[in-house]
Amino acid sequence: MRKKSDMPKLGGNISTIRKHKNISLEELSKRSGVSKGMLSQIEQEKVNPTVAVVWKIAYGLDVPFQELVVAPGDETLFNPLHKNDSVILERDEGRCVFRILSPMYLAEKLEIYSLKMEKGGVLASEAHYTGSEEFVTVLDGKVSVEVKSNKAILEAGGSIHYQADLKHTIQNLADGESNLYMIVRYKC
Repeated sequence: MRKKSDMPKLGGNISTIRKHKNISLEELSKRSGVSKGMLSQIEQEKVNPTVAVVWKIAYGLDVPFQELVVAPGDETLFNPLHKNDSVILERDEGRCVFRILSPMYLAEKLEIYSLKMEKGGVLASEAHYTGSEEFVTVLDGKVSVEVKSNKAILEAGGSIHYQADLKHTIQNLADGESNLYMIVRYKC
C-alpha cells in the first residue's frame, strides 16, 4: 500500500506544468474557471481540491488528468473508462445516441464514439474546425453518409473516412437500428 509520503505532489505538478507552459496563474484561472486564489493555494499544497477542480485545471493546462496526479515513478499512461463512466449524448429527438469512448481531456483533439441510430435517425452536422476528419465504421445496419455532393451507402463491416470541416450527414437506412463507431480527428 502506498504511504502518504509517496502520494503525488499535486500542487507541485500543477505549478511545474504551468510554469513550463509559461502560463500565469491569472491565465490558468481564465482557462480553467478556477479562481486565482484557489489555484495559488493548491500549488502551495494548502488545500486538497476536489476531482472536479483538478479536472478543470487539467483542461486549462491542456494536459491529461493523470499528468497532474502522477507520483514520481508512476508515469505510465493507463486510463480505463468504464461503461457507467461514459457520457451519453442524444441528437435527432433521441433517435441518435452517442456514447463517448475517449477521455474527456482529448475533446476537440481526438474523439471516439459509439453511435446507435434508431430507424429513420439522421445526424446532420455543421462543419467542424478546418482540417477535421471523421472515420465511421458500421457495426450493423445500413447508413448513408453525405458530404457536399458525395454520397456513400454503407452496410455492416463498411467504413468511410471523410472531411468533417464541411457540412455532413449520416442517415440510418436500415429497417431497424444501425450501430456505428465514429472517430473525429481535429487538426492540431
